[in-house]
Amino acid sequence: MNSKINSEFPKNHYTFVEIPTLYFFFLGKFISQMGDAVYNMVVGWYILSITKSA
Repeated sequence: MNSKINSEFPKNHYTFVEIPTLYFFFLGKFISQMGDAVYNMVVGWYILSITKSA
């Protein structure tokens, strides 16, 4: 059974970090989403400090 499963996958597969384009794409996406989260938190905090109400 194992030989059948192993024969279905190509022998020259790559790990995630071995493909630089894909690695940088997801790294950039992660950094962008962290920036969006910080921006949303800061804008909410700023509005709270200006209006003094939730």
